[in-house]
Amino acid sequence: MTTKKIKWFPGFLAMLLAIMSLGLPTEMSDKAFAGGAQMVYTDYALPASNSAQLRAEIIQYDTTNPIVQKGFEFWLASYGPTPPENPQTVDAGAGMESQFFGYVTGLVESSDYYFRAFVKTQDTLVNYGEPVLFTTVSNESMNGEHWITNYIPFNDIELENGTPATDVEWPSEVEMIFSDGTHQNFPVTWDNQNEYEDIMEDGGESSFEGTVQLPNGGIEVFHPNLMGQMFISQKIKVKSSNIIDVASLSSITVPVGTTLQQIVQKLPSKVDVSLKNGKKETAYPEWDSGAPSFVSDTAGTYVFTGLIGPGDPPLRNDDNLTALVTVNVVPYLWQLVGPAGFTADEGNSVSFAFDNGGNPYVAFQDKAHGGKASVMTYNGTNWLYIGGPGLSVGTADSLSLAYDQTSNKLLLAYADGNMGNAITVQELDIKTSTWSILGTEGFTSDAASSISLVVDNWGSKPYVAFSDKSAEGKVSVMAFDGVAWELLGTEGFSVEAVQQVNLTVSYGSLLLTAEALTTPHVISTWQWDYYNPTWSLQNSSITDSKYSIHADGNGQKALVYYDDQGVQYSSYYYGSWTTDSAQLVTTAKVQGLDLTLVPISKYNYGPYVAYADSLDSGKVTVKMLNTTTNSWVTVGIPNFTAGAAQELKLRVYDGTPYVAIKDGAQEGKLTVLKYGPIGNVSVETQQAVQITETSASVSATVQNSAATTIIERGIVYSTIATPSVGTGITVISSDTNDYYQLRLTTLQSDTLYYARGYIVTTDGIVYGNEITFTTTKSVSPSEPENPINTQKPTEPATSPTPVPTTTPAPSNYVGEGTTSISSPALTVVIKDPNNHTSNPDSKVTEIVGTKLDMLATIFTSDGKSLNIPAFTVKADTGFQLPNVPAGSYKIMLNVIAPNGQKLAGTLAKLTVSSNGNASIESELIDPYGIITDSVTGKPVDDVKVTLHWMDTELNKSKGRIPDALVELPVLPDFAPNQNNNPQYSKKEGQYGWMVYPEGDYYILAEKAGYEIFDSRKEKYEAVFGEDSYIKNGMIHVGQSIIEYSFEIDPKLKETGKHTPYMVGYPNGMFLPGNGITRAELAAILSRTMGGKVSTVGQVVFKDVPNSHWSKNAIQTAVANGWMKGYPDGSFQPEQKVTRAELAAVLARVKYLPQNQATTIEFSDVDGHWAETFIGSVVASGWFNGYEDGSFKPNQAITRAETVRIFNLLLERHTEHIGLTQVWPDVPEEHWSFVDIMEASVPHTYNLYETGSEVWIQK
Repeated sequence: MTTKKIKWFPGFLAMLLAIMSLGLPTEMSDKAFAGGAQMVYTDYALPASNSAQLRAEIIQYDTTNPIVQKGFEFWLASYGPTPPENPQTVDAGAGMESQFFGYVTGLVESSDYYFRAFVKTQDTLVNYGEPVLFTTVSNESMNGEHWITNYIPFNDIELENGTPATDVEWPSEVEMIFSDGTHQNFPVTWDNQNEYEDIMEDGGESSFEGTVQLPNGGIEVFHPNLMGQMFISQKIKVKSSNIIDVASLSSITVPVGTTLQQIVQKLPSKVDVSLKNGKKETAYPEWDSGAPSFVSDTAGTYVFTGLIGPGDPPLRNDDNLTALVTVNVVPYLWQLVGPAGFTADEGNSVSFAFDNGGNPYVAFQDKAHGGKASVMTYNGTNWLYIGGPGLSVGTADSLSLAYDQTSNKLLLAYADGNMGNAITVQELDIKTSTWSILGTEGFTSDAASSISLVVDNWGSKPYVAFSDKSAEGKVSVMAFDGVAWELLGTEGFSVEAVQQVNLTVSYGSLLLTAEALTTPHVISTWQWDYYNPTWSLQNSSITDSKYSIHADGNGQKALVYYDDQGVQYSSYYYGSWTTDSAQLVTTAKVQGLDLTLVPISKYNYGPYVAYADSLDSGKVTVKMLNTTTNSWVTVGIPNFTAGAAQELKLRVYDGTPYVAIKDGAQEGKLTVLKYGPIGNVSVETQQAVQITETSASVSATVQNSAATTIIERGIVYSTIATPSVGTGITVISSDTNDYYQLRLTTLQSDTLYYARGYIVTTDGIVYGNEITFTTTKSVSPSEPENPINTQKPTEPATSPTPVPTTTPAPSNYVGEGTTSISSPALTVVIKDPNNHTSNPDSKVTEIVGTKLDMLATIFTSDGKSLNIPAFTVKADTGFQLPNVPAGSYKIMLNVIAPNGQKLAGTLAKLTVSSNGNASIESELIDPYGIITDSVTGKPVDDVKVTLHWMDTELNKSKGRIPDALVELPVLPDFAPNQNNNPQYSKKEGQYGWMVYPEGDYYILAEKAGYEIFDSRKEKYEAVFGEDSYIKNGMIHVGQSIIEYSFEIDPKLKETGKHTPYMVGYPNGMFLPGNGITRAELAAILSRTMGGKVSTVGQVVFKDVPNSHWSKNAIQTAVANGWMKGYPDGSFQPEQKVTRAELAAVLARVKYLPQNQATTIEFSDVDGHWAETFIGSVVASGWFNGYEDGSFKPNQAITRAETVRIFNLLLERHTEHIGLTQVWPDVPEEHWSFVDIMEASVPHTYNLYETGSEVWIQK
């Protein structure tokens, strides 16, 4: 056994301890150590004449086996290094400290002793350190001295959240214990009080370090380390911030019959709460069973209360605030979506889908249009064709719809009669309502049937499975690779011909089921193997099936099939359908069947099944699986359709089931029904927006499925909860739409308000849910008198964790990504202005020039100067950090220009840990500002900006001439203007300067068409870093850079009024995708071009009688030479206008030269009768061609395209219309929304010299 011996030599000990870290134990968490066993290290003893201080350290800790005791054994050295049977012990407690101490008294002077540390764990195992030898001091050598052996620890300080640092009562003295048992108080100074602010608002606890300064040079009092000072700690616990408000939650409506457990599953799992410190957190309420007592089979209104518990992170709820949700239990039934039988004639091969916005789409073989493919959608009132009826060139069969969530596109696959029943896939861009071919038409090698189309939303990749005639009816699958459709696996990989093909995909996992065409109709399942690209057969155990379909809910797969027993339900488990435990859904005989999976919790999906019961005239029943009781329950009433469902599709959107059927009661036309509430009128209040000190906007939505007469709509609000008409303040809407928004004005600042929407009906007042909001309180930044000392910096949200080391290391570090040999670790974290960590190789000067050096100055964490000279951070070699004690600091990084001049920079955070590691966190130095147009909000390039000295005492004291241009050093790598003054904004309105510190500036900016910008006239205020700010039109730069973005005002050219030149149709639609007739074009020309008017009453053409609505407009267009008739004396007013014809008309209207050259050559206009007209209008910028290089001169031009062209022609360039949707079929996201509104809605406008038009009144 090896031992260590410590003998008392005062000089030697002083030298030894001077290089060792002695201090009180550092508290560590129970996860601070690693390893599977405890290991303890016996460190050293500090002996006096009759006492000694013992020290040890735990170097390994097992979190599964906690420590229950720590201590020391000691004995006379005469026993040797092996302890006697019953050595004396000293208890050191059972805390989580890695270092621990013991104090031994009653020793004999000038004697040798051994001691060793021990640790006892919960499993009673004891680990020992190696024995260490020490010798006590003689009484003579003590010379009457006594020693500090310990101190009386402070009680924890517990504070209320938000207690200011000035109110914290720090102990001023500490009571020390000497080796002879006497006590004495000594003063304490606290070193890191400023770090209290880190926990002041968010709560938590932290230990703060204090220093006890001991008498120097005396012989009466010594601390054992002989350094004249001692470090102690004080723990402060700050309570977390209290919850002061719980966000309002939307009401929930469920059908009568919903169980309490089902309602609880629908209640929100989380709610936003506001804390007293101004922050927001997310709480997770625990819901009660509702009040009054819930009765599942009775309609009524129930309020569920959610208790806000501590949660994670812990939340404080002293006032026991709760979350509330109103649940309306109302009668539900299956009801029509639009009219029954809404198609013009019979619809076959029905497919059904929803987009992300909840809009339903049905695709079908349209008998009314020659058996071609048609797709319709519901606009809230009627079912409308998308892209017109009859999308396909020829007949279409076996239609399959799929929605791509990622790209917001709808895909349609069908057997294309025009291509020998090979598959064609069309793609609908929902925003523009335009269809296009995906890949090529008829891309399969032969006819296809039983088509199943899916899109993998994980990568927007479409797949199509089908019965392949070229493979004798066996199943094949193809995938679209972005250019073409390619076979996935082997063609015709099934054993025999198939029917009822069904393909699903989830997160790249493809599953395929199909029935054998011949009896006994075995259902086979294949899964695509990505690692061995083949279709792998899973099982073929289900036989004698007449209908089958499977569904996939985010990887959770289910199957329903119809056999002689009825409809069976089975789940998919490890490559097989669990047919042995299949559930019987119904014993009905069915003639149609569908299945979908619906999310019922975060990770689980529940099945809905729809079937047409042939024993009850083929009517439809929908059932869902109650996952609590594991039983199938009917949704609503069974057999709810009026007649037989000759085809059937089921979908569930946002908890609401829908069915689309080929309706036998409507002669095979299509009908869609949904299961929802009936006969109720409700109001839903939305959260307040645009909240200021004195105003806010609140909106509400009215649900009026019963068509109840509504007399009044409005918002009622008050500072008292549950405002009502008569007790609160009401704002009445003049709008009669279901959605309305109202502005609440003359509010009090920093005040909590309650508001709710309401409607007045013939039966009384109906109120919506209550919402709350708090008006803002204005806080203006003030100019700091001494910014460095009084302002607290904005620090990065997270601090990098230093790499731990087992031994102390000298404080020598190298920055900018390199570490000196003597440094164990230095972390340099560069963050962008959004607090995101940048590329690890980035430098602080990445934006302004990576070759620039910097000057670094270190301050204390509260901004005080240190007696450490500034040092240079070299761009190529980094820097060596001076010897800095452990702690947190601020470090100012100023940029040094190539000519040596000092420029402003950024304030960073420096952290030096007790184990010798260091970390620096800094934002990138980014002085760029953005110049934007105040009307359009768009960036403005080529603005001339100049930087000038402000007329201030500071500048004068430094010899700077007021209003003079600031002469700045060139920074070659500072794109795009190299720090020049003046400079021009580039790259989306960017400009920027690296300026001198301690200066006052202003900016001028000018560009043709804009008013001159002068920053001195701006009222904008802001603070940057700790010593730079903008106030009263002055830009003051202390040491930190300033980012200054601003708007410039375009000059007003004129104010006028625009009248519509396009109108909608009698049904209220605009029909942007429709073609425009010759009569409509003549009307547009007469409204926009003026010109001479022909004599009223004169009949010019045989097919334009006096009664024709556009007769006068046609005569005007012909009289002015804009349009012409046909040789047979007709005008053909209802004929669609082609792109070539409109080009010719506009060329005549504007007298364009027909030989005008254009650099664009189209593949399809050479030799065309309108070739020269096309060249003229394209050169004028009114027309464009297509991406494939064609012009499509004979293609009918749409109404949307027409308004776009005429707005260009008329120079009506609208930037902001301030108007919501007017035409039901032209939503705001439509590509031509602004142009259609400009053309069809009367309005007053401002026109600016920049060409921008802004509506100021409709």
